[in-house]
Amino acid sequence: MKIEKSYTVDFPARMLTTTNGFNFINCIYKNLSKHKYEKVTFNFQATNIFETNLIAFLGYAIERIYANSITFELRIGQEVFLCEDQNMVLRKIFEIYSEDKRSALFPRKIGSRNLEEEEQLLLRDLKELELNEYAKIRTIISELMANLKMHTIYLDGYFAGYHDYKNHQILFSVVNYDITFANHIRQANKMEFASDYEAIMWALKKNNTTRQDSGGIGLYFLRKYISDMNGKFSILSGNSYVECDKLCYNEKNENLIRVKKTKILSQRFEGTTITLYIPDHNGRPIEEKRVVEEICLKLLSEV
Repeated sequence: MKIEKSYTVDFPARMLTTTNGFNFINCIYKNLSKHKYEKVTFNFQATNIFETNLIAFLGYAIERIYANSITFELRIGQEVFLCEDQNMVLRKIFEIYSEDKRSALFPRKIGSRNLEEEEQLLLRDLKELELNEYAKIRTIISELMANLKMHTIYLDGYFAGYHDYKNHQILFSVVNYDITFANHIRQANKMEFASDYEAIMWALKKNNTTRQDSGGIGLYFLRKYISDMNGKFSILSGNSYVECDKLCYNEKNENLIRVKKTKILSQRFEGTTITLYIPDHNGRPIEEKRVVEEICLKLLSEV
């Protein structure tokens, strides 16, 4: 493989959790896989917004850089950082672009070799967010992490979060880079699907599982609890992107799944990303409601 001198990635003004954002990062990973470089630069000088849950998706590209002993440079604003290890890169991007610095949103490696990180996230860090549906959120994330340890090749992945104050929601992304839904089901159950979309929809149904014993409830809990919370989730696997909201779960017919949005990506992703969109009930909407209630009570007391 020919060694190139350098590779610079100029990040756009807004890095959002959209198919364009996923395609952009996936292109970085593919380029790093095809070529060998002496130096790689991530240039964020024009980037005003970076939804930091995307760091989970960016994590493996950064991991590949350090695995190949490439000199890495991070440019943000007018500053240039020569980062000694990948954790420093993840931390620096998070610190600069995340307005909410609480540890539950911090990017981290998860899986069989990082059980302490998982335990800290589930039992301590998530509580600090003081979300109304903490138990359900913890169950969903716990199930997604368990899936990493049971259904992927390397048994690990990345996790990161982002507090979207503008839309009053918190985003959590759980990512593996080594296998898609379709490929895993094909290997475990000898089932073939016409598309990645069909594999995703099969996996979302209750009791559908690749385990030899009982299972198939992790993604069922994802649908049910997201519906209960009036939230949203998205799945990217292979070249299919699926987005679901409250209507993804029907109590009378639990395997009736309404999809809000689906799209075929231009860049195939040989892994799976699941992103949760959790309403921030402790944010401004609740505060505004509380203030209105207090004003009403004050007016009533003065009558």
